Amino acid sequence: MLRKKGNEMYLSGRIVSDSMHPLLCVNDVIILNRISFQNLSKGDIVSVCNNHKYYAHRIIRKYRDAFYTKGDNNTYIDSVMLHPGNYVGKVKYRMCESGLMDLDTDVFYRAELYHKDNDSYYVYLLSDHYLVLDASFNKCRRIEDIKQWEEAIL
Repeated sequence: MLRKKGNEMYLSGRIVSDSMHPLLCVNDVIILNRISFQNLSKGDIVSVCNNHKYYAHRIIRKYRDAFYTKGDNNTYIDSVMLHPGNYVGKVKYRMCESGLMDLDTDVFYRAELYHKDNDSYYVYLLSDHYLVLDASFNKCRRIEDIKQWEEAIL
């Protein structure tokens, strides 16, 4: 699911393989930030779309205007290079049963669980904003003020 706040775009998805184990595990939820392709660099973990299939792998090398990627737990480099046309976003957060990990800073956050009507939402207080996810992880929003969190749920 895609949400936009200013120039930042957040997408969420669920990990379905062990190609990035132990950093990303099956059933973890990842939250992507759609930063500019030109700002990517070696070591970044990115989401790639290849033939309508999505995966998250690490950038291991730049080649001209593209990147080679590889799953940390894979033996071989990916056969399809990362380029602006198949780039989805940079993995910013990893969410597992115990909380949310910021992959840029290695800071771990625990959620507050809120209920509205018949729905539940996880709210994370990050360094300069809040991140709100519905319990099914289909909706993800960045908000500046916790008082606005109910409005953030679309």
